[in-house]
Amino acid sequence: MTTKSQIPLLRMLAALAVAVLLAHPSPGASIGDIFEFRLQAETDPGWIPGNPENIYGEASLEMASELGPHGQPGLILTMDTTNLVPGDAYTMWAVIFNNPDACPDGCNGPDLGIPEVEGALIFTTGKVVEAASDVFTAFLELDHPVGEVAIGADDRGLTNLRAEVHGVLRSHGPASDNPDILDQQLTTFAGGCATFGEGGAVNPDSGFICHDPQAAILTPIPEPSSGLLAAIGIAFWRFTRRPKSKS
Repeated sequence: MTTKSQIPLLRMLAALAVAVLLAHPSPGASIGDIFEFRLQAETDPGWIPGNPENIYGEASLEMASELGPHGQPGLILTMDTTNLVPGDAYTMWAVIFNNPDACPDGCNGPDLGIPEVEGALIFTTGKVVEAASDVFTAFLELDHPVGEVAIGADDRGLTNLRAEVHGVLRSHGPASDNPDILDQQLTTFAGGCATFGEGGAVNPDSGFICHDPQAAILTPIPEPSSGLLAAIGIAFWRFTRRPKSKS
C-alpha cells in the first residue's frame, strides 16, 4: 500500500517519466530537411546540381502503425514541401538502401550499384499539384512495391525496416490533357518526359525534360531507447518494496 509519505516521491517519479518521454518521443521516426536537389539544365539535357542550402520543407520516415495491403509491416514516407509549380505533375520516389552499413561513406546514388547495399529505386505516389505547397505520403510495405521498381533489390523494394530512405520528388511538367499520358506522368519514371539517353530522346513528342527538383535524406529509424525509463521503473519498484518501519 502506498503511504502518504510516498506520494510526493511517486509524483516526482511520474513527472520525471513524462519529461523523459517529451524530451525523447517514442521511437519510430526519422526527420530530414527537403532540399533543392537536381535541376533541369537550360541548354544541356544532362543533370545539373541544385543547392542543398535551399530548404523547402520537411520529410519524415515513420514505422507504420498498421500492416499494409499485403499484410506486411512497412514505413510511412512523407514529404511536406513548397516551391512546386501549380498544375504540374509530380511523382515521389524512394531511394532505398536496405543495408546502409555497406555504404562506404554515407549512402548516396552510386551506392545503389553495390550489391551488398541491396539498393532500390521505387515509385511511391504521384499527383498533380494545385498550389506551390503540397504533401506527398506513401506506405512502403516490406517486399511489396506499389508500382515501378526502377532499380534493384530483387524487385522487392523495401526489405528492411531499418533501411535508409531518400525521398525524391520528380517533376514531369504540366499535366497532360491526354489521360493516357497523364497516367504515365503520375506513375512512371519517364512518363511525359523528353528523356535523353545514348540514343537521343525517348519521348520525342514531349518538350519537357523531367528532373528531380527536391530530395530528402532520411537515415534509419532509431532503435528504442529505454535505459532511463527502465532506471526510473527500478527506482520506483525498489521504493514501493521497501520494508515498512517498525517504529
